[in-house]
Amino acid sequence: MVAHNVVGVHRAVDLRERAAHGGDPRRRVIEFATVEPLATARPAPVVVDALFGTGLSRALDAGDAAALARLVAQATLSIAMYLPSGIATVIRALLGDVPAVDVTVALGAVKPAHLLQPGAKQCGAVRVVPIGVETAS
Repeated sequence: MVAHNVVGVHRAVDLRERAAHGGDPRRRVIEFATVEPLATARPAPVVVDALFGTGLSRALDAGDAAALARLVAQATLSIAMYLPSGIATVIRALLGDVPAVDVTVALGAVKPAHLLQPGAKQCGAVRVVPIGVETAS
């Protein structure tokens, strides 16, 4: 079995552009969609950090942390899903070097790390997206 680096960067595919260059965009999407290893990913205008979710209890691998920081620094807009990777959810601790993002999408409700330091300063503007789970204040 070959080991694969599961941490990668998905490049968005503009289906309208693909259709303009010859044919049904649904048939051409596989040809143009790419997944790049995080370590060698090219900069993009928008970066979405969705590397880790709830329950993270360790720092990111040094190589992944450096690559994420590089991509976030070069992006026009950086977005984290749930929390920026490298922040412990409940105790709100930074588990290593965590790049600050512009927007964090909180799923269901805000968590302590969205509101309290040192995690909050890395989250940027926090936007809550309802996911159908009842929350209590």
